[in-house]
Amino acid sequence: MRREECDVAVIGAGPAGLAAAAAAAEKGVSVCLFEREEQAGGILKQCIHDGFGLIRYGEKLSGPEYAYRELQRFQKTSARLRLETFMTSVEKDSGGFLLTMIDREGILKYRVKAIVSACGCRERTDRQIRLQGPRPAGIFTAGQAQAYINLNGIMPARRCVILGSGDIGLIMARRLTLEGAEVAGVYEIKAEPAGLSRNIAQCLTDFSIPLHLSRTVTEVVGRDRLQGVYTEKVDSRFSPIPGTREFVACDTLILSVGLIPENDAFDLLNWEKDPITSGPRVDSRGMTSVPGVFSCGNSLHVNDLVDYVSQSGETAGNAAAAYVRGDSGRQTVTVHAGNGIASLVPQRTEIESGSVDFFFRSRETLRGRRLSVTADGNEIFSCHYGIVKPPEMEKVTIDTDAIPKNAGAIRFELLEDPQANAASSEIDEADELVCIECPRGCRLRIGRSIDGSIEVKGNSCPKGKRYGEEEMKNPHRVLTTSVKTVFAHQPRLSVRTNGGIPTAALFDAMKAAAALTVDRETVPGDTIVKNFGGWGVDLIATSECRPESRSEI
Repeated sequence: MRREECDVAVIGAGPAGLAAAAAAAEKGVSVCLFEREEQAGGILKQCIHDGFGLIRYGEKLSGPEYAYRELQRFQKTSARLRLETFMTSVEKDSGGFLLTMIDREGILKYRVKAIVSACGCRERTDRQIRLQGPRPAGIFTAGQAQAYINLNGIMPARRCVILGSGDIGLIMARRLTLEGAEVAGVYEIKAEPAGLSRNIAQCLTDFSIPLHLSRTVTEVVGRDRLQGVYTEKVDSRFSPIPGTREFVACDTLILSVGLIPENDAFDLLNWEKDPITSGPRVDSRGMTSVPGVFSCGNSLHVNDLVDYVSQSGETAGNAAAAYVRGDSGRQTVTVHAGNGIASLVPQRTEIESGSVDFFFRSRETLRGRRLSVTADGNEIFSCHYGIVKPPEMEKVTIDTDAIPKNAGAIRFELLEDPQANAASSEIDEADELVCIECPRGCRLRIGRSIDGSIEVKGNSCPKGKRYGEEEMKNPHRVLTTSVKTVFAHQPRLSVRTNGGIPTAALFDAMKAAAALTVDRETVPGDTIVKNFGGWGVDLIATSECRPESRSEI
């Protein structure tokens, strides 16, 4: 049996794992990054839409572009990457940890001093929700449908229903529509959307796709292929309301009903888990209740932004390297989620460690709130929110010098704030335009002054003002799609325009892209077509294309 060793093992080569491995290696310890797939990059490989990297890189990148940049950083380090290697078990002993891995050559035993779990998350399937009826062909998770279209150029649907309004479901509603499918509707069991406001705006509103709240799919119909679904309205306890049953004809049902952190193999270590996030409980360094085991990214808790996934990877990678070198950490204090807060990470924080980033989600949509952070009842931090929504994860940075050395516990609460509530109530949501230029998703109000000039209110940065003005004058959108290649091992190449084209021209642009075939090697940023369609923008590659072998992304 083969045996190898290193200081730090990072499991999963998505954005969290790439960042963790690079950070640990840059600290001078030996690192091996394990990935079960044949390419690094994780789910980003098939996320060809843009919106990634706004915080980390200050640009609006596609998923493959973001992954390519992270891989380039990783490749500059001494860390080793082992692809098509799957971890089956992990054991803790006096010397650290023993990992059992399986690759193409068989079983491999790996001895390590510290581990970083960066395994990402998985989608809930039709078997994990209350859905009656048979299981004919035509039922996919949103991620499966995304892979079919973006990586293989295969259309899974002609007329579809999307169950769940999570971000990937919203993005697929737009993608399917642009590819020529009819999206009959998005059905959400809750009374409010589960996705980001900016995705509701650019994926549903832009294409007049109906969103049905407090209504869900209860039964599927079909034998060999799906023929339709029954939907019903639900009450506050999510129970179907009699008399509201409706049949919707469709050949495809796409599920976007939640994500679950992928940590099954690590459960063998009996680490403490958070019942809300479904990930492990960690301290501000990302270390779990098992010393030497760290967690980051979506295997810790499901994030909205990949930028935060990479940030947590760096934190965990740096901490794992410090642990290997003998730094066992400082005194920690427990952190509790109080009034109005559903989830909170990290669940413990070090004292006197500088500043710490905390991430939380509210239990429900709340207007006019003040976040109050107390240590043993004494407030050490506060900030104001005009509105907080469960789908939109909030980040706050707290200076740990403000925490008393003998503190017993820290508590986060969302309290009513009459002043913030009054300010937020000035905007009527029905009249809002949601800015899609950055993760804030500012709610804009746009009008014309007496002299005819355009006025934009509600923006928190200059991008919002420019976006609002453009929406009044001539709405534009960046087109993201994929085009054919001549290479059997990579039938599609992801591309995007390097600027906006008129919204009204999107379908014409899709037809122009469908006529293209790439027959050469590319890297992200290479120009595929200059002045694409005469719209004054270039069509550029957003992923690698290597004729002879698969790329690492």
